[in-house]
Formats: sequence, C-alpha cells, structure tokens
Amino acid sequence: TFESADKKRLAQLQRAKAHKTCILRIVCPDKSVLQVQFRAAETGSKVVESLRPLLAPSVQGLPWYVYRSPPMERLAPKVTLAAAGLAPGAVMYLGFDDAKPPPPYLAPDLVEQLGPCRPEETGVTAPASFTGEAMGWGAGHRLGAAPAPKAATAPSEAAPAGESTAPPADVKEG
Repeated sequence: TFESADKKRLAQLQRAKAHKTCILRIVCPDKSVLQVQFRAAETGSKVVESLRPLLAPSVQGLPWYVYRSPPMERLAPKVTLAAAGLAPGAVMYLGFDDAKPPPPYLAPDLVEQLGPCRPEETGVTAPASFTGEAMGWGAGHRLGAAPAPKAATAPSEAAPAGESTAPPADVKEG
C-alpha cells in the first residue's frame, strides 16, 4: 500500500546521512590543488562564482569550467552539489574551452603560500648500473651487452684422459 511505501521511504531517509558540507579539491593543469568547502545545497553557478577570485587574473578572463572525470562531466550551473553526487567531497579538475594558458592558475597570494615549484619530471630513467639480474638474465649480464666469453681450460687440467671438454656437435654454447 501507499502508506507502507511512505513509511519505508521515511525510514530510508532517516537512516541516510545528510551531508551539510562538501569539500571540493580542484586540480589545476599544473597539478596544484585548490581545496574549498561549500554547503552541499550550493549550486554549480555559485561554486564557479566563488572560485573565480581564487584563480590567477590571466585565467579569470578566459572561458574555464570545473569538471570531474571519468567520464568527463562538467559541473552543471543549476544543480546542487548534493544532487550532483559531490557531497561530502570530490576531486574535480579545472578545464578550458580554448587553449590552455600557461601556469600559474591560482591567484598570486595562493601561489606564494605553495612555495617554490617542483622541477619538471620527464619520465623514468634507468640507472647506469642496471643489470638484467632482476629480469632473470643472470648476474653480470648488462642490458644490450654481449655475454662475456668463457675462460678456456687446458684439456689435461680439466678432464681426465680420454674425455673431451668440447661440447657435443649438436649443442650450442650460450
């Protein structure tokens, strides 16, 4: 009946946690992160309006937006943070409709609080002492190097008389 369905829905709502605040972490293209707290009932347009003064003057004049990913979903202007599923918190990204401007993306006073930038990392570089031992190639084999020749022993010292130290013809060394 309708009465029992209403009672079930009321019990569900009473059990559900209603988050009053929402913490958004906005990740800029240069990997700097802006953390801002909003009421969960705030709309997307209010969030964008509140973020604008926290961005660099060079960014404020450009067409920018806030989105989450994956899948890429822009923050809708008329939807509340709670309705968008962003409460109690979410990681979002700063995006641009046109070409991405150069950093910094945050206001100058915020950039000062961050301190000096980390140097750009270009990727992984193997150390000069890399050997293939970890890859199961055995100790002493260097990447791209030819195997070391085996030391030859005199037949009289290594094998008893009548036995040959040469490998059989059908077996290849290596």
